[in-house]
Amino acid sequence: MRAWLAATAALMIVTAPSFLAEAASLGEGGSRGPWLARFSAFGGQCPKLCVEWFDGCNNCSCGRGRIDVCTQHICFGRRRARCLRWGF
Repeated sequence: MRAWLAATAALMIVTAPSFLAEAASLGEGGSRGPWLARFSAFGGQCPKLCVEWFDGCNNCSCGRGRIDVCTQHICFGRRRARCLRWGF
């Protein structure tokens, strides 16, 4: 069973679109910045006073106008980026 799973996972990685392979390589070692720069519509920034941001794919928490941390889902379609929760 493990051999089948390993072979399937290797096939998925080899046949994945290039942007997914690049995104996977950016996820290691806390290199969150390049991921945000590539996939965030606002280049790692939130609107002022926004505390929870949706970038079109992932949910992010914001502080001081910057994205602090985001989920790292792989999305094939993008939706409209927007603030989900405002803070005052």
